[in-house]
Amino acid sequence: MLIGQHMEGAGLSCRPAFSWRVCRSSTWQELQKSAALFNLVTRERNYRQKNKDTLGVSDTQKMSSEKPPLPENGVEVGQEAGPVAVPEAPLDSVRDGWDSKVEYFLAQVGFSVGLGNVWRFPYLCHQNGGGAFLLLYIVLMVVVGVPLFFLELAVGQSIRQGSIGVWRHISPKLVGIGYSSCVVCSFVALYYNVIIGWSIFYLFKSFQSPLPWENCPKEGNATVRECAASSPTSYFWFRKALDITDSIDETGEFNLIITGCLVLAWTIVCLAMFKGIKSSGKVMYFSSLFPYVVLLCFLIRGLTLDGAAEGLKYMFSPRLDVEGDIQVWRQAFTQVFFALGLGFGSIIAYSSYNQRNNNCHRDAITVSTINFLTSILASLVVFSVLGFRAKTFTKTCISQYAQTQTQTQTQTQTHTGRGRANEDERARQSEQGCVNEAGPARQRERGRASEDESEGE
Repeated sequence: MLIGQHMEGAGLSCRPAFSWRVCRSSTWQELQKSAALFNLVTRERNYRQKNKDTLGVSDTQKMSSEKPPLPENGVEVGQEAGPVAVPEAPLDSVRDGWDSKVEYFLAQVGFSVGLGNVWRFPYLCHQNGGGAFLLLYIVLMVVVGVPLFFLELAVGQSIRQGSIGVWRHISPKLVGIGYSSCVVCSFVALYYNVIIGWSIFYLFKSFQSPLPWENCPKEGNATVRECAASSPTSYFWFRKALDITDSIDETGEFNLIITGCLVLAWTIVCLAMFKGIKSSGKVMYFSSLFPYVVLLCFLIRGLTLDGAAEGLKYMFSPRLDVEGDIQVWRQAFTQVFFALGLGFGSIIAYSSYNQRNNNCHRDAITVSTINFLTSILASLVVFSVLGFRAKTFTKTCISQYAQTQTQTQTQTQTHTGRGRANEDERARQSEQGCVNEAGPARQRERGRASEDESEGE
C-alpha cells in the first residue's frame, strides 16, 4: 500500500496525540484530507484481519513485513479500532461555558428585556392606537422576531464564536458585518450608561424628604418664576440634574455630580465583566430579577390608584383605523428588533458559550415570550398611572370650570341686581317727571275752565 507514502508526500505527520491519531496540517482542508486517509488505512487493516485465511502466502509475508499502524489510546493490540471522529471546530477545547443553564437564561432575558420594553413600548402603544398596536406587535413578533432570534441563537451555538468570528466563518468577505455590530454595541453602551448615571443621581436624591422635585424652590418669599411657569419636575430635571444653559453657544459649568454618577456606572459595568461570563453570570441573578420586583411593586401601587381602570381600558381598546398607516408598521418593526436586541451580536456571543446539543428552539420561544410579557407588564404600570393622572386632571378641570361658572353667575346676578335697581330708579324718575309735567298742565286746564265759566255768565 502506498497510502503512507501519499500522506508523507502531502506533508502530513500522524501522531497519537488524542484518542485517535490526528494528522496535523496547516489548514482545515488538509486536516480533513488526513482524516479521510486515516479512515482508509483503518478499513484496510480491518479487512486484512478478517480475511487472513483467504490471503496468499506472498500477501501474508508482505503483510508481516509491513509495520502495523500504532494502536489508539486505550485499544489493545489486535483489537478492532472504533470509528474515526473528526472534531467539529478547533476552538472547542478553549471556549468557556456557562456554569449553569440558569445563568445563560438570565443573561439572554436580561439583555433582551430593557428600556425598549419598559420605556419605548408603552409610549408607542399609547401613540399608535393602544390595542391596535398591541395586536400588530404580536403578529410581527411571531412572524419576524422569534425566527430571527432563533437564527442568532443557532448560529452562535453551532459555530461557538462571537459576532466577528461567526461572520468570518460564514465568509471572510462578510467580516465587516461583525465589526459593525461591535461598533453599534459600543454606541449603545455609551448612552445606556448615561441613562444609568441619571438613574443613580435620582436614586441618591430620592433619600431626601421632601423630594427635591416635589415643590418649586423659592427665592426669598417668592416662588421661582421659571418653575411656576412649567412644573417642579421639569425644573429639577433641566436646572438641577442636567444644569443646561439657555443656548448651545453657552458652554456652562462642569457638572461634577452627573460626571461622578457616570463614572460610577462605568465602574459597576467593569466590575461585572472583568472576568467574562464567570463574573457577569453571577451578576445576572440581581440585574435580571430586580427589575421585575420593582415593576410588580409599581403595578400593585398603580392598580390601587383612582382612574387606573380607565387607563387599562384605553390600552386594550383597539383603534383599527391606524392599521393602514405605514408609520405604525414601521414603528412596530423597529420595536420588535429593538426589544429582542436583534442584530447587535450579543445574542450570538451569549449562545456561543453553550454546548452544541443545547435546545435553542425552546430558548428562543421562552425568551421571546418573557420579553413580550415584560412589555405588557410595563405597559400595565404606565397606563394605570396615565389613567390616574388623566382622571386627576379631569377632576381639576371640572372643579375649575365649576368655580368659574359660579363666579360668572355671581357676577351676572350682581350686575342683574344693579341693573334692576337702575331700571327702578329710572322708572321712578320718569314717573316723577310725568307728575311734574302734569301739574302745570292741570293748572292751565283749570284756568281755561274758569275763563269759560266767566264768559258764559
